[in-house]
Amino acid sequence: QNNDIFTVTSQTGSANPSTGEPPSYPSIVYGTKYNDNVSSGAKLPRMISQINSIPTIWDHNGDHNSVSGVYNSSYDVWINSGSNAGGNDPTGAYLMVWPQNHSTVHPIGDRTFQFISVGGINWEVYTGGRGPSGAPYIAYVAAGTHTSVAFDLMIFINDAIDRGSVNRNHYLMNVQVGFEIWQ
Repeated sequence: QNNDIFTVTSQTGSANPSTGEPPSYPSIVYGTKYNDNVSSGAKLPRMISQINSIPTIWDHNGDHNSVSGVYNSSYDVWINSGSNAGGNDPTGAYLMVWPQNHSTVHPIGDRTFQFISVGGINWEVYTGGRGPSGAPYIAYVAAGTHTSVAFDLMIFINDAIDRGSVNRNHYLMNVQVGFEIWQ
């Protein structure tokens, strides 16, 4: 989608960032989510093996120097074992890319101490966790804070395939981009 804009004006929920999920995730969704709700013009779901490229650009002004709170900026990528959205959480894999992170927040799973370089940024890799549905979880966290990113999301998906977290015969259901907000 092009030139989508949203503003977060307040957050009333709160959660401990070291022990709980964020109470909110204001985001833009491209694809199929929650029982076959499909965003306008989406070409998803689609089998991962049939996708060559997913170019993405994201610019935002929610950096930690100008906006207080505990939050990250993140892409959520939901992958299902079949082409039906079915439920509330991904059944095949749950992949996240965090261009910006608050120092007290970390993905589930363990940091592998391995890095990949994508879009001129080094990314730490977290694996071993499970998403809410029990599907494999993998996350990529940027070194430093980045409020503007441009990359091919398939680089992350292919890396997750190589690590055994994603199956290339599963279906990309949606890509979400927004802010996980704890406080």
